[in-house]
Amino acid sequence: FNLSQNAPNPFNMSTMIGYSVEEKGHTTVTVFNCLGQPVKTLVDRDLAPGVYSMLWNGTDDRGAKVASGMYYYTMSQGSRHAVKRMVLMK
Repeated sequence: FNLSQNAPNPFNMSTMIGYSVEEKGHTTVTVFNCLGQPVKTLVDRDLAPGVYSMLWNGTDDRGAKVASGMYYYTMSQGSRHAVKRMVLMK
């Protein structure tokens, strides 16, 4: 179970987030703003063990561009949780 630091960070248009899971299970990866409000759900499904990555293009769940600033992204699977931060600069 690992959540990697996004790259690039800070980013302008998009950033890549890598993560891995050791056990099969329901996994979520979610982006939150600095107020702790969910902005974008990137992953919400059962995953097999493996290494994954995904691109976040700086949009919310409705497809609108989010403002510049600091964001947090979390990964959860069962009782495991990880948090990282990233900066969007426009």
